Order: sequence, then C-alpha cells, then structure tokens
Amino acid sequence: MQSPTTFNKCLSILICSLFYLSTGISQTQAPILFKPEVKVFEKNISQFIQLPISQEKIVEDHFYKLLQFEKIPLASEQEFLASNGIILEEYIPNYAYLAKLPSTIDKQILMEAGIVVVEDFIAAYKVDHRILNGQVPDYAFNNNKITISIISMQGLNIRSYTSNMDRLGINAFRFGSDERFAYANVSALQIQELAKEPWLRFIEIIDPVGEPESTEGRTVQKANTINNKLSGTGALSYNAKGVGVLVRDDGIVGPHIDYHGRLTNLTTDATGTHGDGVGGVMAGGGILDPTAEAGGSGADVWVINYLASFQDNTLALHLNDGVMITNSSYSNGCNAGYTSTTNFVDNMVFNNQSLMHTFSGGNSNNNNCGYGAGNQWGNITGGHKVGKNVMAVANLFNDADPVNSSSRGPAHDGRIKPDIAAHGQGQVSTSPNNQYQSFGGTSAAAPSMAGNMAQLYEVYKDLNGGVNPPSALLKAAILNSATDLGNVGPDYKFGWGLINTGRAYEIISNTQYLSDNITQGNSNTHTVNVPSGEGELRVMVYWHDRAGTVNTSMAL
Repeated sequence: MQSPTTFNKCLSILICSLFYLSTGISQTQAPILFKPEVKVFEKNISQFIQLPISQEKIVEDHFYKLLQFEKIPLASEQEFLASNGIILEEYIPNYAYLAKLPSTIDKQILMEAGIVVVEDFIAAYKVDHRILNGQVPDYAFNNNKITISIISMQGLNIRSYTSNMDRLGINAFRFGSDERFAYANVSALQIQELAKEPWLRFIEIIDPVGEPESTEGRTVQKANTINNKLSGTGALSYNAKGVGVLVRDDGIVGPHIDYHGRLTNLTTDATGTHGDGVGGVMAGGGILDPTAEAGGSGADVWVINYLASFQDNTLALHLNDGVMITNSSYSNGCNAGYTSTTNFVDNMVFNNQSLMHTFSGGNSNNNNCGYGAGNQWGNITGGHKVGKNVMAVANLFNDADPVNSSSRGPAHDGRIKPDIAAHGQGQVSTSPNNQYQSFGGTSAAAPSMAGNMAQLYEVYKDLNGGVNPPSALLKAAILNSATDLGNVGPDYKFGWGLINTGRAYEIISNTQYLSDNITQGNSNTHTVNVPSGEGELRVMVYWHDRAGTVNTSMAL
C-alpha cells in the first residue's frame, strides 16, 4: 500500500502543474488573496477583448472567469453587469470576483463596467491548498487514494457531470443533499485532471469524523429573569414555547419525561448519551428535577445524527418544520479555516435569515493547531465554527470563570471567535429512561446559549405578531448586551462575553434597534437619543454577510 508520505511526494507534481507566477507584475494593481499564495495581475482587459472565447470552457451556454475591478463596483454597476447576463458569483479579496459570463457576451461591456483584469479561473484556485501543499491528513487516505468533496459551480447539478467524472475513472460513492456536492476516492492524477473541468468549483479534503466535545446555568446567564415563574407585575414566562430547535448529535434523545410532547427523533441510532446531554441543557423541562430546567424548556426538539458537511435534512427541517436554531457540539478539525462547509452554513443562514447555527467552540486550548501563535490561540475546533453568520460558544464555570480547556480564537483570518461564552462546566442534564447526568465542556455551553436564544425568539414573536426574528438581530442583541469578561471589549477567549439573556430581552422588548439597507458607495444617517445620566452607550452594526470564498485568506 502506498503510504501518505509517498502520496505527498506525488502531489509535488500536481503543485508544479497547477501553480504559476504571473509575469510583468504591475505594482499598482491590488493583490488577490488566494490561499496560500497572493496573486497580482497586470491589467489585461484590452487584450482579453481581442481574444476569442474557448469553446472547450463553455458550460450550459456560460463560461467562468476571474474578474478584478480597481474598486468595489457600485450597485448600479453590478446591476448593469447582471442586465447583460454577467453574474458576480463570489467575492475574492481584493476587488475580484468569480464571475459567470454568457457565451454570447459583448466583451466591450466589461471595460465599460470598470473591469481591468480578466483571467482564467485556473485549476490552482479550485483545489484545497492542503492538497496542493502535500499536507493531506492521514484520516483522508483510503486504499492508496484520497477522499474528497467535489463541488460544482453555483446553479449546476453535479449529477449532470457524472459522465465527465466517469471518463476520468472517478466514481462518486455519495451525493450530498445539496445538488452541488459529491464525494469520491481519487488519485493525485485524477485530481489534476478533474481540476481542469470548467463545471468544477472546488476539490476539498473531506471533513474529519466529528468527536463529541464534552468532558464529563440558568442563573448566571440571566435566563430566569425572563422566565421567572411570577404572577402579576413583572411576570415573564418566556421558555421558547413554539420555537423549533435541532439537536445534531449521536442519535436518539430520551425517552425522558422532560421532553413530554415536544420531542421528535428522526434517527434510530442509539450510540451514546451525548445528544441527551445536549438536548437537556438546551431544552430540558426540569419536570423530575427542577434544577435541570433549561432556558428552552418549552421548545419543540428535533433530533438527527451529526454530519459535519451538513449534507443532511437540516435545511429541510427549517423550511418545513419550523426549526430555527441548530446545535452541533462536535469537533470538525482544528482551526480548519474557511472550508466549503463554512461556506455552506453561512449561505444557509444568509438565504434563510431566521435560521441560526450554534456550535461548541471546542475543548482544544493548549493544542497548537497551526495558527502561528502557540498553543493558547487559534484552536477553535472546526471550519464551520468560524463562519460569519453562525455562533461559536466558549465554556465557563457556573461563576463565569473560564474553563482552561475552552478553545480560543482568532479565526484563520483574525476575526473574533468564539462569539459568546456560556456556562457549560458541571451542568446537570437529561439521560435516557428518565435519568439525569453530569454534563460539561463546550458541548454543554453551546446548547445552553442556544436555549437562551430560543427564549429570545419567543420574545420577538410575542411582540411582533408571531413573525420569526432575523437571527442577525438576535445575535447582535446577544453580543452587544453580553457581560464583558477578560480584556475590555471582545477578545479571543470570551468573544463578546457571557450571554446576559435579561439585557438582550430589554433590547428587543424596548425596540432598542433599527434595521436599514445600504448600497455600495452610499451612506445612511441615523439618530440615537441617549437619555441623560446614562453611563455607557453600546452601538453594534451587524449584518448577515455573504458567504466567504474558499481557498482565500480573508473571509469578510
């Protein structure tokens, strides 16, 4: 059997064939931040206009190019391009896009729109940088081949190109729930040939098998202030009733009376009690043991098996069954960067703006995961956790002190992760057959925070005629109202601090927020009236961001 080391040596041939350095570099053109190599191109729009379009690169009457502008195009300029069939599919820092162009394009339009560089979207931009660098992890090897995800361009069903893969001897052993994804075992030579296909967007090493992130508060997170069991003035009873939450974990949750009438298991696996712990911390009712009541004790609970790629029925449960918050308390590599799964979950939220994914930040502090700052930083356990539209949670003791094993940021590109902190260590949660268990780690911190967030979903719905909130609003309310811990302001240990459900409730109930739209090149003015005597004003600007582009060094 060929060893991983031998395979890595073979990949050096692939690297040489894929990477090239552009000549005659113009120092005035902005660099394009591919990972791991930064590219700088000459302005070549005039030359491109004179060249014929290669028919070999046409896919369903379109072809794909890397387009770079001298500045971010205005909304009017983007609309002009779209009206001529030119779609800017993915942003690539700086000022560049992967674009889809019609085969009948009038090339002069590109110059009129301010495009200065047009380049082929070559194979090097379509292959996971770890493959190009010969850094394939051992888990991805299978019988002398590497197991990969194969992803088609946006809007293309990858099943339409199985004959192209067959021609290369590539047989997909599985297709994703999203029509763009397939999975196969391939050789280095097959990767090299597959990367040339014009319909292909990306080849990526598969995600590692996830591991549960447990180690074995209601009050500290102020969840009790909005579900206080009182009557009369000041009485609040928000327990996430009518809000759908999803446990993505290790199989069946329950049976347990704490979920009476609220639990739907969509799996037959019964491989462990980690999912029971997650479900109880997020949505346990505390019927047998009132001290085990979770923030989301009235939520409707759905249960499926964890799948790192999210190529499952998660989105269908949101669209068809009202699931608003998902929780995944599993590892997914360590500081994996912005992967295709990260792109997928960010897109899922961007396109379904009441949905929120919550993740355990990880228990891997003291591990050096290659960020470059030693073993105390950059060890968030996964790619999907560093997404822009999702939430990763740090782990605290019940007195809000940090747990040393709780993973720390930043994300691969310097963004703040984790987003928020919550009590995870030493929780009491449900166990099968009406039992309870001690449960801890960021595996518990994440669903604990998610249960509080589900309470705030109910608050918003109650105050807004049953309409579900934008998850961006609730995320902003949670971050901006958090109890600051550690360094002043957000940091890489605690994110924005300990979730303070009571303060977040005040933001929503007092309508201390506004929503607006803005387009590139324009400005908005808003007035905030601050009552006299206030000691502090916190202002946060937050938005659902478009998904980042894989194989680049910056996600925003």
